[in-house]
Amino acid sequence: MSLQVYKNGIVKSNYFLVHDARNSYTQISTTTSYTPSTGTNSCINPYKVSTYGYEAGQQMRIKITVKYSGFTTNTNDNFNIFWQGANWTSADTSAWQGTNFICPSLNNSKSLKDVVLTQATGTYTYDIVVTLNQTFLDTYYGSNVGIRSDYSNGTGNIAIIDFKAIPEESSVAYTGTPKIKMKVKDDWIVTHDYVEL
Repeated sequence: MSLQVYKNGIVKSNYFLVHDARNSYTQISTTTSYTPSTGTNSCINPYKVSTYGYEAGQQMRIKITVKYSGFTTNTNDNFNIFWQGANWTSADTSAWQGTNFICPSLNNSKSLKDVVLTQATGTYTYDIVVTLNQTFLDTYYGSNVGIRSDYSNGTGNIAIIDFKAIPEESSVAYTGTPKIKMKVKDDWIVTHDYVEL
């Protein structure tokens, strides 16, 4: 169903949802999948998550789906793969300092190494909530979210196939969909142009 309201209209409903609203991330690299090398520090850093507009104590929901294959064969004993990312010390400068506010929670939620070694091919969705603290907000503009691998077999491949970061109070869980939807308003929206639903 489509509904249009023109010029200063008031739309009334029991529920409004917006897909992909107020996403707090930017894709900073076109590389969202890779085959880690057999050496150390083989990385991709495709996403930057901004904390602009957030306050201390506010929560952010992070939902990431990865697709992987080829890690279970010829696995080295010292193989490791995990989430990592630098922090942004200004709007356009990142540095390896401080504690990334997302990646430790992803690693604690489920080891990425355990994920890729579970089966030969598969997908896995991380769904976590992180709480912003004043110290981080006073120091950084946000964090990168990327993947580092050490001593892979040279054939395993991993891809981030879906990435979302939005305020937790705006997220609404839906079974069977990889998207995060944002709750706009329980009953009404005022528009000075038009909105199509």
